[in-house]
Amino acid sequence: MQLSKSLSKEPDYCNGSEDIEFPSSEEAFSCSGVSEKTLLRKLDWHLIPYLSLLYLCSFLDRVNIGNARLFSMEESIGVTENQFAWSLSIFYVGYILFEVPSNNLLKRFRPSRWISRIMVSWGIITMCTAAVHGFNSLMVCRFLLGSAEAGFFPGIIFYLSFWYKRSEQGSRIGLFFSSCLLAGAFSGVLSFVLSHLEGVGGLHAWQWVFIVQGSPSVILGIITWFYLPDFPDTARWLSPEEQRFATIRLRSDLVDSSETSFKIEEFWGAVSDPKVWLYMVLYFCVATPSIAVTLYFPTLISQLGFSNMQTQLLSAPPYIISAALTLLNTFHSDRIKERGFHVVVPGLVGTIGYILLLTLRTPVLLYLAAALVMLGIFPAIPIIIAWLSNNMVGTTKTATATAMMVSFGTMGGAFAGQFYHTSQAPRYQEGHLASLSLVLLGTFISLLIKVILNRENSNLAASSDALKSGEAKSGFRYIM
Repeated sequence: MQLSKSLSKEPDYCNGSEDIEFPSSEEAFSCSGVSEKTLLRKLDWHLIPYLSLLYLCSFLDRVNIGNARLFSMEESIGVTENQFAWSLSIFYVGYILFEVPSNNLLKRFRPSRWISRIMVSWGIITMCTAAVHGFNSLMVCRFLLGSAEAGFFPGIIFYLSFWYKRSEQGSRIGLFFSSCLLAGAFSGVLSFVLSHLEGVGGLHAWQWVFIVQGSPSVILGIITWFYLPDFPDTARWLSPEEQRFATIRLRSDLVDSSETSFKIEEFWGAVSDPKVWLYMVLYFCVATPSIAVTLYFPTLISQLGFSNMQTQLLSAPPYIISAALTLLNTFHSDRIKERGFHVVVPGLVGTIGYILLLTLRTPVLLYLAAALVMLGIFPAIPIIIAWLSNNMVGTTKTATATAMMVSFGTMGGAFAGQFYHTSQAPRYQEGHLASLSLVLLGTFISLLIKVILNRENSNLAASSDALKSGEAKSGFRYIM
């Protein structure tokens, strides 16, 4: 993110009136001796690493069932392949049902309390999954896990908008999301280690996967209650001047972190906005293939002739490289303040990967093609999330629209669980074709959104009252 030198003569933004004119986002301004660059560095070090750690736990608890499957979980509890696929899908039913209400309750009950509640709940349920003994108990645990975890991901995205301006959010979401990709690599390595616990304490290795990967969420959930600041004015590691500055600088983006009330007009504004629905479909088109490849990448590798241990280790490199590319993509997007093409280009990379999966037959080349899919899909996801969040005005509308988008995208998880069956092995042609179609559709929608936003910006430039919902205020322009 580009931050130029501070203004030579800087007004006192901390003690000025609320109608003060802020410098552009390209300039770093200061408040009573506190520079924006210094403040951002402080926010980054105190928030992003901790939030990334929380999301790493979330990702582990979501995908560990895929690794547990490699340790004969299906045979141990007596479920069929079809039943196991439904246990993957039922998670997203609970997730979708509680996403929007959870995100709107986050601010009312304070982020630290609500996020803590979410984490402790899903951690306990994950550990309880080690005790399932059949299809019914597995379905119950998976549904409850989705219900408990609902609201965490969109809640963190919403939470970041209390601290960062629109042009700053993409790279922070990228840092946050990259922890999920590193978790994908770490999950495989951890599961490889846990495979040696078979029989320890009278438990199977797959049971230890749930116990070991669920317990950190409970511990961190308790810590979150005390550690995570709710808003800039409650951050104990900020001075009073920094708290004031962190709050007031967001007004140039029409963000009021002190607003905790639910506004029904903003709620309906999100529900009735066609752009929100386009973002929802776009996120669905990218999230569904990403969930499918996450759940089944270990199985895809093992079907190529690798052992379970080799599968766990070979699953790590694509996640690590994807994390690096995600950071590169999001930081570049923030620097030039552009979103759409930063979705289109990764989409084209993913398209090439799926075409190779459909045409190649050599095991090593198929592994590389699957990795290329991941390198294309994952870097686009945080850009889409930031893109929608950047173009919403009002805390209720932002919370609602973000949760709607993530819910709709997460709905793809219910379908993704049905994409790959062993009956398709070893080629999985049907699953690859379905994923390829969605990626192509998402690429087209990204271009369509850019065209629409360009037209909206032209209307805003021509008339200050072009929009009635508040977007025309304070020189607002959509980020394309």
